[in-house]
Amino acid sequence: MSSSSALASSLTSIKAYIVIASASGHPIHLHGHDFAVVYQSDKSFSPDDIKSTCPDNKKFRCDNPPRRDVIMPHSGTYVVIAFKTDNPGSWLMHCHIASHAGAGLDLQILERPQEAAAMWPSGSPAFVETQRVCKNWEKWWGDIKIVQDDSGV
Repeated sequence: MSSSSALASSLTSIKAYIVIASASGHPIHLHGHDFAVVYQSDKSFSPDDIKSTCPDNKKFRCDNPPRRDVIMPHSGTYVVIAFKTDNPGSWLMHCHIASHAGAGLDLQILERPQEAAAMWPSGSPAFVETQRVCKNWEKWWGDIKIVQDDSGV
């Protein structure tokens, strides 16, 4: 099976579609996944444009769509991305322009929360090590007087 046919066949198991509408250009990045660009419009977003999803939406490119981890819709346009919800955890989606992310152009996607929580049971070596490192960071950071004016993304 070629990689393109593997991607096309995997679109049947996609569980998340996100519309990214842009009043001005923003490079939007999703952590934890690459995504399929199933639709790009040169018009402003209207919910009437996308009343269904792959494979029922005839506008969507469901057969071998481009794969990305960053997309930049142009001013006054929108894109529809799709990805499989197969990676438990909390994943950040944000604008790659730091001041935009710092101003709030970001969101967290909590995917399969029960599975994510099971990966870090209380008392497990990974959980204990994370607590140790966080305590060391807080101790070190506590004496530093730096004003952070953005999100740090």
